[in-house]
This record gives sequence, structure tokens and C-alpha cells, in this order.
Amino acid sequence: MRNFLIDGMKNWNVWSTPSTDIRYELAETFLNSLWRAKSYKTFRFGKKTKDSLKNWINHSLKVLNIEDDPAIILDKFVSNGFIERYYRKKKQ
Repeated sequence: MRNFLIDGMKNWNVWSTPSTDIRYELAETFLNSLWRAKSYKTFRFGKKTKDSLKNWINHSLKVLNIEDDPAIILDKFVSNGFIERYYRKKKQ
């Protein structure tokens, strides 16, 4: 069930479009890098971009009242291929 839900979130790129200005501000560097790159190969995931995504994750965990390490969530987000899938879906 967990893998099914993760796959569903990867296929539904709604996470790449924050619904409020606050969420956008928290992830601005990450989102701008994501939107500007033409493909996964041209996407640059440097320190500022990672920190931006980590801030967004941290905020989300607080809003959901989940005690977890944002760095671990970030690693899982990347290792589960969310960014790669974003570009595959965008290309379709």
C-alpha cells in the first residue's frame, strides 16, 4: 500500500505547484530550479536548492504535526525518483 501511494504521488505532479505563497517562498529556490531546467540532466541540485526543498519539507512536517527528520525525508524524496518522474511526466 505504501509503495502504491508513493507511486501515485510521483505520477501526480501536484507537489510541484504549491497552493499558497508561503509554501512557494519556502521552496522558491528549489521550485525555480525545477521549473527552469528542461530535463533531469540539466536540473542542478546544489546546496541552495537542497536547502530550499529541506525547508519546505520541514514546514510540511510541522503543519502535519509529524516528528521526523527533514533530511531523511529529502533523501527518500530524491531516492524514490520524484524529481526524475516530474521531468518524465512534464515531457508527456
